[in-house]
Amino acid sequence: MIIKDFKSKVLKMISYLPPVPTVMVELVQALNNEDIELNVLGKIIAKDPSMSVNVLKVANSAFYKLPVKVTTIDHAVRMLGTREIASLCIACTAGKTLKAPANKATIDLSMFWQHSVATGVISKVLCNELGILTQNNIYLAGLIHDVGKIILDRFMHDIYKEIVKITYNENISMIEAEQRVIGESHAKVGGWLMKAWNLPSIFVDIANYHHSVMETREESRLEVAIVSLSNQLARLKSFGFGGDMSGVVLADIDAWKIIDEAYPQIKNLDVVKFIWDLDEAYNEIVAMERIINN
Repeated sequence: MIIKDFKSKVLKMISYLPPVPTVMVELVQALNNEDIELNVLGKIIAKDPSMSVNVLKVANSAFYKLPVKVTTIDHAVRMLGTREIASLCIACTAGKTLKAPANKATIDLSMFWQHSVATGVISKVLCNELGILTQNNIYLAGLIHDVGKIILDRFMHDIYKEIVKITYNENISMIEAEQRVIGESHAKVGGWLMKAWNLPSIFVDIANYHHSVMETREESRLEVAIVSLSNQLARLKSFGFGGDMSGVVLADIDAWKIIDEAYPQIKNLDVVKFIWDLDEAYNEIVAMERIINN
């Protein structure tokens, strides 16, 4: 079943979502301001009481293992940094905005957000491991790279449930199943949502091209490749979503080749050890998923 006028219908669906809170817009602006002061960010967050609660919950969670209890927003920002806090707030706001009504059936959102958090965490760890210096917030981009799936499920749950079933029964990728059933992908839908939310173009590109990195603009290709590779690593680590359990030779995929061209030291990365070490992050990833999916 190929849906006619699919893009216009999805954009209409997106328009039914609650408007992006002003606080989120201010946070995105703050994220792009390298000189943002700690107290300014604290004042933005304080405008939203539920966000303030989430920040304190996150800061005191097992995810960060801080040595002292954090009791104020300013303290949390000082301990974790402006970019980290802003990213987490935006992710929590996105989760809240996209959340379906309590009585509405959905895909497994717990598994979805675990995969999303894992992709964000792995993106950040990979950059640290390889010494990749990127000005864009790769952690947040990883966190929200798959939101197109939420949109598709939110507004056409029965159809998307069938897509998920196909991936399990036939051991194919979500993208392949989506193309077959609806003629479009969650990646494209995610890109449309990022544009509708007026997020910076890097987020649009990562949502849109994390399964087709060679199609993205050259200026954002490295960041897209990082999230794309991290997406694969999260899946290999069983932080997956969908039925595609087939193996993959990482060095053969476009994302690896793009990173290798810019950062040849990736050849020295012990991938098996890197994936194995992610065991240590499991509880933290689950804890963060519960906060976003609250």
